[in-house]
Amino acid sequence: MLFLGLSLTANHGLFAQDHSGQVIEKMKSLSWILGDWNGEAWYMGPDREKHTINQHEHIVPKLDGSIFTAEGTGSVKVEGTNEMKTVFRAFGIFTWDLNTSSYVMRAYRDGNFVDSELVPNDDGSFSWFIEMPYGKTRYTLRLKEDGSYNEKGEFSPDGGQTWMQTFEMTLIKE
Repeated sequence: MLFLGLSLTANHGLFAQDHSGQVIEKMKSLSWILGDWNGEAWYMGPDREKHTINQHEHIVPKLDGSIFTAEGTGSVKVEGTNEMKTVFRAFGIFTWDLNTSSYVMRAYRDGNFVDSELVPNDDGSFSWFIEMPYGKTRYTLRLKEDGSYNEKGEFSPDGGQTWMQTFEMTLIKE
């Protein structure tokens, strides 16, 4: 308890002004993504073959809507049974950063995480990026006219000059 009191006192500047209303207002443009979504996804495996999975996304607002959390789970049917096996799990946090005036996200998977800006595109979609020594990955998420949620992943080995699709999911809200 003493530690908590000292940390709050030491960081009193963090709590001096409440800007949550500004953040909540900015997050409204992403509110279409909230809910439970199910559907099919495919990804390009290391074997350069397409692998299909059942994908579920659970996306909810937290802290009065100033952040959104997303938990994604991909599963496949175990051959010869009706049992589903989880093959993919990820967790993400989205918010508006007042300091940079941009949407930001942190995504976690397999004990690793990546921070990225979530960039609004002219067509209403949002893109986020992962920079790696051997190339760049871009994910673009959008609400389609039919109400489905679509996300595509692409890889560029040459810094964004050319792109190869490596992932896609199309999900329907429950």
